[in-house]
Amino acid sequence: MFRVGLESAIALPERSSTGIQARYIQPIKQNVLPRGKKDYSVRYADNWTEISRECKRLNRYKCCYLGCRQKAIETHHALYFDKQGSIAGREIAGVHIFPLCSQHHDEAHCFINWVRSHFNPVLNNRNTARFYKRLRQGWLSKI
Repeated sequence: MFRVGLESAIALPERSSTGIQARYIQPIKQNVLPRGKKDYSVRYADNWTEISRECKRLNRYKCCYLGCRQKAIETHHALYFDKQGSIAGREIAGVHIFPLCSQHHDEAHCFINWVRSHFNPVLNNRNTARFYKRLRQGWLSKI
């Protein structure tokens, strides 16, 4: 991830109508954490509470696991990262996030249904395709 800044060692050319201008790109500094600790806050936007509430409201507060009739009390990220980068703040209910009861939220993170990334465990963990399909079918059956 990069932030446009005034101070940097990296200068990239940018074309304009008047010629070439320099655009400076500065890498965003990661939070300094103790060794082995990871910053999971990048998974969630500042307005996560509202996003989560709206996701549950759109599905009438029902767990969207196919066949479940329990009340949804948690909102589950099926993934945290796509082709555009982190999905924090641009989650789509029924595509990226799903309302689940606590039992099915635990099941969503079970090793059989959850792919863990050793390369980037903060953003690259995700549900298996099989489990995602079940969530998606449940969502579509209840909206």
